[in-house]
Amino acid sequence: MRDTGARNIAVITGETPFLQRFAGAFATEWLLAGGGAPNAFRFDASPVALASFKRELDKLSGKQRPDAALLALGGANAALPKPYLGDIAAFASALAFDRPSDSEMRDLDGLIVAELPWLVKRNAAAFADLPRREFPSAALERLYALGLDAFRVAQAFRAGPPNDFLLDGATGVITLTDSRQFAREGQLAIFRDGQLTALRDGP
Repeated sequence: MRDTGARNIAVITGETPFLQRFAGAFATEWLLAGGGAPNAFRFDASPVALASFKRELDKLSGKQRPDAALLALGGANAALPKPYLGDIAAFASALAFDRPSDSEMRDLDGLIVAELPWLVKRNAAAFADLPRREFPSAALERLYALGLDAFRVAQAFRAGPPNDFLLDGATGVITLTDSRQFAREGQLAIFRDGQLTALRDGP
């Protein structure tokens, strides 16, 4: 969001405890990084509530009008408020999605998510030698990608703890920090014309 120049943001929160924690954690990090207090909206899927949401957005102007919005929503719910955002840049966690239907994919057009490279860049050269399996859900594919990277991280410790580590992995770019902890950066992706594609080549 900061890379887009956003200063004022909206956070649209779903009903589950997981999504509420996600929205709260995001808002806290935004404030700690010097951002202003987000405009908070509680999601309601009813047509009346969505129309009211659009009116509330339209009332905001000047410094109050959001430049970007976080959709802390799950599944098909994310596709419902997205068209009401107009030109406001929209972001979400890919964990909210399994495999959207074709109609939902169209409604999500322009939504930016953080996803695993394994799901976004299926033909990447970095994955050419890795075994690929078909699973009935994106959640299981993510778990499989995590296993692939965990195995390769474990291999790096066969001769003892490494001094440094860099892996262009299935779950993202994994590095060993100066504090001797592993850090992972995922892949930014965007829904375009019914497809989820990499926003740029790197994380």
